[in-house]
Amino acid sequence: MKRRACVAGALMLVGIWFGFGNLLAQTPIAPPPNEPIIPDIRDGRLDGELVQVEGFVDFWEEVNNKTMIKYQLRDDWANMIPVMSPSSHPIVKGRFVVKGTVNTYTGTNQRFIDEHERQEIGSTGSADKAKFVEMRIRQARNEVADLASKWWLDGSRPARLLRDAESAFADNRLDDAKMLADETLAACDKASYSAAFYVAIVAGVFLAALVIVLIVALLRRGGVSGGQNKVEATKVKGDVVIIHVPPPGTLKVLPGTFQVSGDTKVQEIRLFRTRENADLEFTFGRETGPQFKHIQLEHPTVSRDQMKLLFSNGAYTVINRADPAKSNATEINGAVLGLNETAKLADGDKITMGAVSLVYRANGK
Repeated sequence: MKRRACVAGALMLVGIWFGFGNLLAQTPIAPPPNEPIIPDIRDGRLDGELVQVEGFVDFWEEVNNKTMIKYQLRDDWANMIPVMSPSSHPIVKGRFVVKGTVNTYTGTNQRFIDEHERQEIGSTGSADKAKFVEMRIRQARNEVADLASKWWLDGSRPARLLRDAESAFADNRLDDAKMLADETLAACDKASYSAAFYVAIVAGVFLAALVIVLIVALLRRGGVSGGQNKVEATKVKGDVVIIHVPPPGTLKVLPGTFQVSGDTKVQEIRLFRTRENADLEFTFGRETGPQFKHIQLEHPTVSRDQMKLLFSNGAYTVINRADPAKSNATEINGAVLGLNETAKLADGDKITMGAVSLVYRANGK
């Protein structure tokens, strides 16, 4: 009888011992006050252990063909650890106490927590629930304000949810207020681009296209030219006429010539129709001008802007640009033209501009 009692007592002691040991085994390792535990997890010192970590959720995503939730937990010391959960996703920026086993990803040394239990701090319905909800609304309000400063994001939906959360809190509907505040935070994280962003993109594309069009137009008109390809305009210097080869793309050599008379020689000016001068307007004067559209007369008796020559319907028309009251006006066969007065040229007409004279030959002889 005594032996049976001793055996029973021993078995009871063994049962108590294993039960206590099992209880110890299920107690998660938690960090001491004001000390982080995540560094020990990442360093591998707690592999396989049941741990308890408290922190905020930065983000979450669906993994393993959407069968698992992976989220990042950040403690108060900015240490971060990934957590794998088979349950629903946590609220981004929410604070949680997470219990789970420390594991490593296959083929790597990266640790993660295999979640067993997750509890949001302040969601237990305690007497401080109102303060917790108020804190969540304040957090949502800060996120909405930050979103409002980012013009390229649309903050209309988060702002609307925040107003609803504040209204629910004012009516003491704490559960609704918390739910709306959580939705506000989630909407802030997933805010879409604003209408202003798309307007800016369209405007940028339009301006870029406009710049390209302007550059092409300048290139076609000869406004932009490379240093090696620059061709000087026709120039009359004394009794010498410097005539350069017409540019590539010349469409037509215009009929007639303009002969410059000198003491010992006669030089000719030929005019060309080019893509840059499709309107067939030519200017004469002491100042420089666009190549193949301007004839520079360097004599000091010639005005800066002396004359314009138009070619239309097979004939040339002279327009005097020099004011007779202020300078040497253009003369046709000795007749002085008034300012902006025109005259059609005939074969053999003599054009006088100061000390420079041109004789028009319709047949080029």
